[in-house]
Amino acid sequence: MRAAAEVWVGALGKDPHEHDVRLTTVGGPELIIGEWDKTHAAQHIWHATCAIPRPAARREIKLIVDRAEVTSAHVSPLPNALCEGPFRVLLASCFDPGFSRSRRLKRRLEELGTEGQPHVKLLCGDQVYLDPTFPSCLALTCLSPERRAASIYRRTWTNPGFQALLGEGLNVFCPDDHDFWDNYTVDAGRREPRRAKVAKGLLHAFQSAAPLQTFDVPPLRFMIVDTRGHRTDPLCLSPQVVDDSVLRQVVSWLSKDEGPAVLVLGQPLLGEVGYEPGRHGSDILQYKGQFQQLADALLDAPCSVVILSGDVHWGRVAYGTNRRGKALVEVISSPLSLSRLRSLAECFRPWRPAVPDLGSERGCIKTAVTYKVTTPHFATLDFTTSVGNSAAVSMVVSAWPLRKPLCRAVKPVTYRCTL
Repeated sequence: MRAAAEVWVGALGKDPHEHDVRLTTVGGPELIIGEWDKTHAAQHIWHATCAIPRPAARREIKLIVDRAEVTSAHVSPLPNALCEGPFRVLLASCFDPGFSRSRRLKRRLEELGTEGQPHVKLLCGDQVYLDPTFPSCLALTCLSPERRAASIYRRTWTNPGFQALLGEGLNVFCPDDHDFWDNYTVDAGRREPRRAKVAKGLLHAFQSAAPLQTFDVPPLRFMIVDTRGHRTDPLCLSPQVVDDSVLRQVVSWLSKDEGPAVLVLGQPLLGEVGYEPGRHGSDILQYKGQFQQLADALLDAPCSVVILSGDVHWGRVAYGTNRRGKALVEVISSPLSLSRLRSLAECFRPWRPAVPDLGSERGCIKTAVTYKVTTPHFATLDFTTSVGNSAAVSMVVSAWPLRKPLCRAVKPVTYRCTL
């Protein structure tokens, strides 16, 4: 991850083989893209990935098609270690461009300034809504699963606000149910294999096929876990959120005393109770066996743990300490944008404080009452260390609302702690 940057290029609507497509960087090599993967050739979608040397500083990459610049993006290096200057992570989830706040999203990103742009963006679920609601469904539900899914991905990835988000720094994706469809499990996928195959193919092409990803910015450690793609029906004989082999890796990673751990999931974990008890696959707590293993790993961790998630259509911070006196913090950031109908449904999913219990542990979780976000937003997390004490990590969480008028400066909602 440090030696090279992987640049993703999509061709949506035109056959790239009929054009001269190149990537150029200032002071770097020019790459000719000649090999394309047929993501959805019948729907005119191709993609390619190119590895370029990771620069020592923020660098612009230009996409040149037939000698004309089409678009550009920026790639930034991951620092070798935390320092006094903040390492910035952007956290977001749930983007439905049916009622997009594209201009406001672009404006808020611009307000961060060049120096304030995130090093890494963690997009933790529902990057697309493959089960569209009214009025989009009127035009889309009559289409085949292939055409419908391709159309939604095309509309999302070409949205100006989403493009601005993806075009700055490193993107790491973690899926949730709407990247397939509402309350998706592998059992539901077996009942609708064609629909599931289409969703998986596009997810792997546009986002990630990895069930688990890691990177480090010492002393910080990051792990991104797909808790949706391998999830089974919670009422089956041996229900699972992830494969047992993946769960063992997560538990082992949490057991190491090698600096604060940042765990990225598609759904909240600390003190959360499902909205619809009994709905198949609606929350991680339904999977009592694996949930308790995760809870015990968090409660026995020799290091502070930060959990990052989305899904629930509001922002919240929950916190506490585990059995070893280490910090447990969960940050939720959701949504970036919702369709009009999903926005109306927010009244049935009101913001609420975290439940105090974590698994079998009673009353160890609290809610940061001053951090309450009920509008579309994204969050930034700034991690820093103190001079002469690299083991002490400070974290500042800021929620940037997107409903404020463009002419008005935004004052973010913030939460601070030491890990």
